[in-house]
Amino acid sequence: LQYRANIRLLNDQFDKDIVPKVRLYIMNEDPSQNDKLLQECEKALQLLQDSIASPYFLGDDFTIADAHVVPFVMRWLVQLEEMQGYDARIRFPKLCQWYDLCQTRPSVQKATIPNDVIIRVHREKMEFLKKKQKQP
Repeated sequence: LQYRANIRLLNDQFDKDIVPKVRLYIMNEDPSQNDKLLQECEKALQLLQDSIASPYFLGDDFTIADAHVVPFVMRWLVQLEEMQGYDARIRFPKLCQWYDLCQTRPSVQKATIPNDVIIRVHREKMEFLKKKQKQP
């Protein structure tokens, strides 16, 4: 029961505290906001990295908590590098080691999206949002 509660708590914290901050930095196009948003993004990624019990989020076993987070990290590593020129692998080695370990799992490999697709979809989303903002 405690194990399941820990999974829910981790996923909740991830969705509410981490995702929005990383997403804001990735999507930022205002240079005046970059430093502030980068600091918030790094705090969020540090919190995520510190949540890894080792080797997975809740210890020795890959759980739904890991499955919940891995697609976000997959996209973020590509988007941070491509959109902001930020190499998260340097600053967050434990998070990236976790991600690399997850990538050895056949289920994760099957769900992996190629980098060029991640970039294309992100750019299309940004264009859509720009057009939407221009509409009255």
